[in-house]
Amino acid sequence: MKKDIYRGSLFLFVNVFLALVTVLVLLTLINGLNVDRAIDWGQLHTKKFALLTGFAFLLSCILYRSQMFCTFREQAAATMTNNRYLRIVFVLLFIIGSSFALHGILQFFQNGLNIDEFIDWIQGKTKIYLLGSVFILFLYFFFLSLTGRLYLSLILSMGVTVVVGLTHANKMTFLGEPLYPSDFKQVTHIAEVIPMVVGAFSFWKLLILAFLVVLVIGYFFIIYTQLNEIKTAWWTRGIFIALSIFLFYSFFNYPKTYVKALAEDSDVKIIRWNQPSNYRDNGFVFGFLSNLHVDAFDKPAGYSKKKIEEIANRIKKKAESKQPARQNTVENPNIVFIMSEAFWDPTKLENVTFSKDPLPITRDLMKKYSSGSVLSPTFGGGTSNVEFEALTGLSMRFLKAGSLPYQQLIDQKEFIPTIVSELESREYQSLALHPYNKVFYKRNRVYDTFGFNEFLHMNSMKNKEMSGPYISDEAVTHEIMDNLRSKDDPVFVHAVTMQNHFPYAADRYNKTSIKVSGLSSVSNAELETYVEGISQSDHAIGLLVKELERLKEPTLFVLWGDHLPILGQNKAIYEEAKYTEPYNPKVELQKFSETPLLIYANYEVPKEDLKVMSPAFIGPTLFDLAGMEQPPFYTFLEEVKSELPGIKPGLLINQEQKSQFALSKKQQQLLKDYQMLQYDLLVGKQYSSEILFK
Repeated sequence: MKKDIYRGSLFLFVNVFLALVTVLVLLTLINGLNVDRAIDWGQLHTKKFALLTGFAFLLSCILYRSQMFCTFREQAAATMTNNRYLRIVFVLLFIIGSSFALHGILQFFQNGLNIDEFIDWIQGKTKIYLLGSVFILFLYFFFLSLTGRLYLSLILSMGVTVVVGLTHANKMTFLGEPLYPSDFKQVTHIAEVIPMVVGAFSFWKLLILAFLVVLVIGYFFIIYTQLNEIKTAWWTRGIFIALSIFLFYSFFNYPKTYVKALAEDSDVKIIRWNQPSNYRDNGFVFGFLSNLHVDAFDKPAGYSKKKIEEIANRIKKKAESKQPARQNTVENPNIVFIMSEAFWDPTKLENVTFSKDPLPITRDLMKKYSSGSVLSPTFGGGTSNVEFEALTGLSMRFLKAGSLPYQQLIDQKEFIPTIVSELESREYQSLALHPYNKVFYKRNRVYDTFGFNEFLHMNSMKNKEMSGPYISDEAVTHEIMDNLRSKDDPVFVHAVTMQNHFPYAADRYNKTSIKVSGLSSVSNAELETYVEGISQSDHAIGLLVKELERLKEPTLFVLWGDHLPILGQNKAIYEEAKYTEPYNPKVELQKFSETPLLIYANYEVPKEDLKVMSPAFIGPTLFDLAGMEQPPFYTFLEEVKSELPGIKPGLLINQEQKSQFALSKKQQQLLKDYQMLQYDLLVGKQYSSEILFK
C-alpha cells in the first residue's frame, strides 16, 4: 500500500519536474546555451511556455508509464517507502510547494487574472511573494491538522483561496475597491449577496465558470483517488496545529511581532490613503493584513473632555447668538426621507440616445422646488455609509478606507445622537423602512441605537409588490402613505429603496419602455434595464407627491440617490459613453459621486439652488428651509457647509464648486473641530452630546 502511495506521488512530481527541465533545456539550446535568455523568453512568451510545458508533461507521462521507466519507478517507490527521511523530505517539499501555489492563486486574482502582470509582480516583489507564501502555510497547516491528509488539505486550502480570490477580484471589478477584513462582517448575508453578483455575469461566463469548477473538481478527484493519500500521525497533526496557531498569530498581529522586521526587509510599504495601490504594490496578503487591526477611526491628537467641551460650548454660544434665517410657518411638519437605490440621471451620458426622458417627473420637480446634488461618499455600493452620513450628520472622510461604521462603530454603542433622536425630542414618531432583509448592514440593531420607534422590512411590510427581483419603489410609496395617514403625531419616515439594485441583467423586466442607442448592443441592453428601473422610480416619486398633495398634514419630502449605478465591469459603459476623466482624477471622482437631490413640501417653503452637498448636510439644510429650530450641532454643520459643502474621502468642494484649491485657516480649523466632535460622538465618551443636542 505504501509503495502505491509513493508510486503515485512520484508519478505527479517526476513528470512535472521532467516537463519543466525538458522545456528549459530546449529553450537553452535554442538560445545558444544561454540560460538567462531562455528564462527571459519564457517570461515574455508565457502562453507559449505554458503550452510547451503542458505538451512536455503529457509526453513525460507516456514515457513514465513505458517499460523503460518500470524499473526506476519500482526502485524509487521502494526507496521512499523504506526511507523515513526521504518521506519527510517529500512531505516538506509538497507543503512548501503548495504554499507557493496557493499564494500564487491569490495573487493571480489580485492582478485581475492577467498573467503578464502576475509574473511582473512576482519578479519585482519576490521577497514579498516569498513572505506571503509563509503566511499561506498557516491555512494549509490548519487543514492538515484537522484532516491529517496531505492531498485533501491542499484541495480544501485551494477551495478557500479561490473563493477569497474570486470575491476580491469581483469587488475590484465592480466597485474598484479591494476586499477588506471588515467585509467579512457581512458573511452572514452571503445568501443575499450571491444572486446580486451572479446576476452580473452573462450566461456564457456562468457556463464557462461552471465548466472550470467541474474541471478542477474532477482533476482533484483523479489525483485524490489515483495518488491514494498520505496520512499523518496524530503527533504530527499536533505539530501542524501548533505551527498554524503560531503563524496565524504572527502574521495577524505582524506590526507587533517578528514579522514586522521581515516585512520591512521585504520592502512592504503600506499605503493607507490609497487601498487599491496598497494591494497592488504589497500584494493581496499584506494589503489584507494591513487593514486587519486598523481602527475605523484614529483618536485625534489632543482629544480630551476639556477640549471637547471647549469646542462644543463655543459652538453652542455661537448658535444661541445666531438669528433664525427663516420664520417657522408650520410647527413640526411630517418629514419623509427617501434614499433611492442607485438613483441617477443617465442622460448625463452625452453620446447616448434615449427614446424618451427616463426622469420627467423628477426633473420637473427639481425645477419647481429646492434641488441640487448629493456628493455620495461611495460608488456603486456601500449604501449604509451614505445613510450613516444623512442620519448622523457625520462624515466618512474621517474614517479609514473600507470602514463600515454600522458594523464597526455604531453597533457597539447604546446611543448615537441623530436626526431621529433630535426629532423624537420634539415629539415626533419615527419609522425606518427598508424593503429587504432587516439584518443587512445590521440595520435591525443600528436603528435601535439611532432611536427609531419602528422598523418595517420585507417581512413586515404590508405592500410587497415586486418589480424585477426586488420590492418596487411604488410599493414603498404606498407603505409610506399608509403610515402617514395612520398616525396622529408628526412622523419622521426614513426609507431606503431596493428596486434599482445592481445587477441590471437584460431579462430583469418583462419589457422596457425606453430604448437606448449609441453603445454596443450588450451595453445598450444593460443600460435599458437600468433606465427602466429608474423610470419606474420616477413614476413612484410622482405618485408620492400626488398623495402628499392630498394629505392634510404639512409634509416635507427629501429624495436623493445613494450612489451611481454599476454599469458594466470596470465602469465599462461609462468609458464607452466617454463619461470618464482619465486625466483629471478629482473631476472624475466628483462626476462619479453626484446624485440627484430634491426637497419638496406640500406647503409653502423657500426654493433654493442647493448645488452640491454631502449627505451629512441634508439634516441642517432641511431644518433651515423649513425654519425649524436647529440644535447647536446643526448650526456647526451649516458653518462647515458654508465653507466646504462637499466633503468625502479624497475630495473637498468649496462654495465655488471647485475641487482644486488651498484650504484657508478657517476651513482647516472647521475640519479639525468636525473630526474631533465626530470621534467624540462615535468612539469617545460623547462629552459633546448634551451640549450640542437637545
